[in-house]
Amino acid sequence: MKKYFIITILLILFGLVFGLRLYYLQIYERSVELYEEGKFCESLKDRKILTFFSKNMTGFYGTFYAQGLCLKQDIEIAKKSYQGTYRGEDIGETLFYDGIEAHRVRKIFKMKPRIDIVRMLFIESKKLGYKPDSRAKKYLAKDNLDELYKNCK
Repeated sequence: MKKYFIITILLILFGLVFGLRLYYLQIYERSVELYEEGKFCESLKDRKILTFFSKNMTGFYGTFYAQGLCLKQDIEIAKKSYQGTYRGEDIGETLFYDGIEAHRVRKIFKMKPRIDIVRMLFIESKKLGYKPDSRAKKYLAKDNLDELYKNCK
């Protein structure tokens, strides 16, 4: 009798863990889809839930603070969010690409351009010692951000 009780408990626990994993994946996929559709605030709500499941998801949460999407731009909070998932030198690179992404997102979804947000991200990436390679420079030129980057001090 005791043996069946333990097996039943283990099966229930396995079901709960499996169910939570499926729930996590469903929220993650929905969050990505919402972001890609330009529904940033809805995506942010899902990403807040995801941070309870995984520390790696805090990096995604930092994107919203870095780019000022549905939240006031706060680079310090973004950096703290990235610290859980990236090494120190990678945070500068991440902020650099966040600047390019912030520009692209606003352009794609016909939002008000926010060069001030892009500039702040470029300045902070430089402070952290990031130097763009040839691939990164191509991204800058493609989005006509190369002059802005050069003038960020």
